[in-house]
Amino acid sequence: MSNYILETDGLTKQFGKKKAVDKVDMHVKEGEIYGFIGRNGAGKTTFLKMIANLLHKSDGEIKLFGSTDLSKSRHKIGVLIENPGLYPAMSAYDNLKMKCMMLGIKDTDKKIKELLELVGLEKVAKKKTKNFSLGMKQRLGLAITLINDPQLLLLDEPINGLDPQGIVEIREILLKLQERGMTIIISSHILEELGKIANRYGVIASGQLVKELTRDQLEELSKNSIQVVVDDVAESVRVLKKLNITEYEYHENVFNIYDTEIDRAKLNSTLVVNGVLVSSIFEQNESVEDMFIEMMGGANYV
Repeated sequence: MSNYILETDGLTKQFGKKKAVDKVDMHVKEGEIYGFIGRNGAGKTTFLKMIANLLHKSDGEIKLFGSTDLSKSRHKIGVLIENPGLYPAMSAYDNLKMKCMMLGIKDTDKKIKELLELVGLEKVAKKKTKNFSLGMKQRLGLAITLINDPQLLLLDEPINGLDPQGIVEIREILLKLQERGMTIIISSHILEELGKIANRYGVIASGQLVKELTRDQLEELSKNSIQVVVDDVAESVRVLKKLNITEYEYHENVFNIYDTEIDRAKLNSTLVVNGVLVSSIFEQNESVEDMFIEMMGGANYV
């Protein structure tokens, strides 16, 4: 049996002739924070809206909690897409109370108190939300999505526009929720922040899911390396073996050596002594952000 909370197979949404989401196969495991990364307009919001039943799919399949019977499984998800729907003339407490009434939940005082404490708004429970900062509104929006005790949380750009302190506050809440066993999908184009919390990533560009990879796979791909361009691959392999260098790969005549502690001068001289012409040797450092930008199709990702 699959341990995926969410799976999609060829999920597609077409508006006229344009495919906003194009045959996306996503896999989200139970208990992880899934960073959904892409430029603005790449299809992130459209995808999440289909999962939340805010948009009808054009094609493909959605499986939630191992079932394609979405009418029974969607009540297990919480959704915060675009701006939180708050009543500005009402207090934080009353906004939560109103949502409880809409869901038919009784005996709500204890739950509301716990949620306000979780998102750090217990001291402003009676303050009208029209006087809240953007970060406070986002935290209250998060609390509202948690009223029905969801197992899966869908968050679309929840840190967009927040100041550094607001971003930290949202991050700490999400990590607390993960500790409680909640699965979270968070879309964003803020790569640095997602890198601090996500266990798995999905990169979307022009409606297509370019790649899915775990944090460990990402770190492996983004390792620093020493790049050496040579004229004799076979002899170079023998030299590396003599030097006990085992962490490397090569394509045509270009070697990437991942043991960056090696002495480059010694490597160069040993290759030359063994008859290998070295065209260049230098340290290559591709950042995680560079990799994501390349996957998303270029530098103008914001």
